[in-house]
Amino acid sequence: MNLLSGSDKFIGVFINDSYFNSKSVIISVMMNKTNMDQQKFNLEELCKLTDFSVRTVRYYMQLGLVDRPVGETRAAHYTQKHLDQLILIKRLTDSGISLERVGEVMAGGEPPISTARKQPGSIEVKSHLFIAPGIELEISAEEAGMSPEQLRSMIKEIMVITKKVLLNNGGVS
Repeated sequence: MNLLSGSDKFIGVFINDSYFNSKSVIISVMMNKTNMDQQKFNLEELCKLTDFSVRTVRYYMQLGLVDRPVGETRAAHYTQKHLDQLILIKRLTDSGISLERVGEVMAGGEPPISTARKQPGSIEVKSHLFIAPGIELEISAEEAGMSPEQLRSMIKEIMVITKKVLLNNGGVS
């Protein structure tokens, strides 16, 4: 656990969590709890809490992943909403999700099934499909982001196509 404090308004805590990878789960502990919705951060504080550089945060704003700051110039500030957006981006990108897909999720799209990156000793469930002698397919529906219905449909199509190909070639490879 790594404790950061940059002002008397907040304390940020980074937690190392194997599910989300280190420093991707961030908890803000408020020193002034009178009005948590009104909490304000400057850009440097926001960067320190999220472990992003100023350049990266500005880039994410350019892409539309993070809302613009409240106000203009040096008076601009960021709120808990900005922090939440950056935490979600950190969690998704740390698990290998592309920025394009992150944008879809931020716009209300379907979140990925799992945001966990493979860790040594982790357990995965995969479907192992025997198609024909010498032809097998291993599918991780979770990693592919497929629903059980999509997986069943894909398997049926693969079996139909394989049968056609083997029949057309007389089964000789």
